[in-house]
Amino acid sequence: MPREVSFVMSRSALPRSLGPRRLLARNIVALLVGAVSLALCASQSRAAERLWYFDASGETLRNRAGTVVSYREGQWEFDVDGGGTLRLPTSRVVALDFESSESWTRGLREFQEGRWESAYTDLIQAYRDEPREWAKLEIQAVIVRCAVATGRDEIACRAFQELLDTDPQTRHQGLVPLAWTRGVASAQWQATAEGWMRSDVEWDRLLGASWLLQSPLKEPARGVLIDLTNSRDKAVRFLATMQLNRDELLTANAAQLTQWRTLIEEAPAEFRTGPRALAAQVAARLEPGDDAALAFLRTALDQPSHELWIAEGLLGAARQLAANSPQEARAILDELLRRFPESDAAKLGRNLNLTTE
Repeated sequence: MPREVSFVMSRSALPRSLGPRRLLARNIVALLVGAVSLALCASQSRAAERLWYFDASGETLRNRAGTVVSYREGQWEFDVDGGGTLRLPTSRVVALDFESSESWTRGLREFQEGRWESAYTDLIQAYRDEPREWAKLEIQAVIVRCAVATGRDEIACRAFQELLDTDPQTRHQGLVPLAWTRGVASAQWQATAEGWMRSDVEWDRLLGASWLLQSPLKEPARGVLIDLTNSRDKAVRFLATMQLNRDELLTANAAQLTQWRTLIEEAPAEFRTGPRALAAQVAARLEPGDDAALAFLRTALDQPSHELWIAEGLLGAARQLAANSPQEARAILDELLRRFPESDAAKLGRNLNLTTE
């Protein structure tokens, strides 16, 4: 699924404030559906292999059909149909559409349709069936997303760690399955997360501390996160800082919210969604209504993102609009139920009381 495509659209199209409710009614659903359609364009354009990438300027999105020759140490080599070879760093690659086994085709379709449980089984089989190393990495990234969506948090973390171990320069770092919207780690794998906090790998320590921040091991987890705010890795620094802000959800004031938003906008685009979810929860307390709805919608529009976070962003926006803009709330809720029928957010959304004339 294209990573930066939806982000570029949402950044240019979404106003900083929704303003009058008339503007909200006219634009909010159109923006949402437009971004979603753009994000799915690659998966709906099937070819043997199709590479989506940014040109050298980083401004123009291109795509070419052809064949992957190799992927080594963060560099793609791609033979283009009709002649020519592309050699691209992974930082410029947005998406790769490819054919694999029947399990991959079925699992990807099920995943995109929100049928996560059946998708998970097929994706695991697709990974086992796939002989090409670069394709296995792409499948594993979708497995991470599907594991998060189905609440298999430990599996998601392990799959992400394996992805980083195999491909340290992976373009899928933005899918790191941190605890943004979940509660405490379950007892059955707290010991595992505690072990990660002692790892030499910063991403492992970040994962462990994130999942233990609201557990009996809160203090050592905070200590690890504080240490990681001094990391040389900008992404790790940012994520550790925002993880620490989870302790401020009920007390953060308007000035702190402004500070969080500034940090988010300065961060690499692929790591913004989880932190935006935190900011949206504070906005719901300080700025209920239209502004909070926009904050939740931003979490639904950012790419890359976990489907779980998108679903909860849609639910948050619908809740904020329910009282004064029920028609817009209904449209967003319908989108949630259509795209993510198996999500906890959809289950809660079905109980949302919307009165429309």
